[in-house]
Amino acid sequence: MTEKIKKLYNEHRSLILEFIRYCFVGGTAFVFDFLAYWVLIDIIFVPWLGQAYIDKYYYPYAIAITVGFIIGLIINYVLSILWVFTTQKQQEQGKNARAFWIFTIIGIIGYGLKQLLMFIGVNLLGIDDILFNMIAAGIVLIWNYLARKIIVFKK
Repeated sequence: MTEKIKKLYNEHRSLILEFIRYCFVGGTAFVFDFLAYWVLIDIIFVPWLGQAYIDKYYYPYAIAITVGFIIGLIINYVLSILWVFTTQKQQEQGKNARAFWIFTIIGIIGYGLKQLLMFIGVNLLGIDDILFNMIAAGIVLIWNYLARKIIVFKK
């Protein structure tokens, strides 16, 4: 069994390492996404508008979520080019406006997929939101990686 695992690893080593790097890039993008959200809500909007106003009107949350998503998306794109998809062919395919927009559309689809999964898991199936958020994030991570690898960064 150990030999089979070693053989499988050796045959797909570059793909496995690429996926691990993609996970780190996604984590880094998430940190910046979350920090942007936190700064906008807790440092800017709450002191200026008040918590009651923010709770009554959703748009401050929508602004913070959108800004965080855009910052995270840009960081993910840049780091994906610099560190994840590193072959010369992948670099050439990823460094243009068309590739960026496809990368963005894939991210938006992933965002919608996560919303749908959360609705199904939490509202329809009654699964704990924190637990299912992690499950949904894992599914979306795989979607984003595969779609971006197949469509944007072909080998």
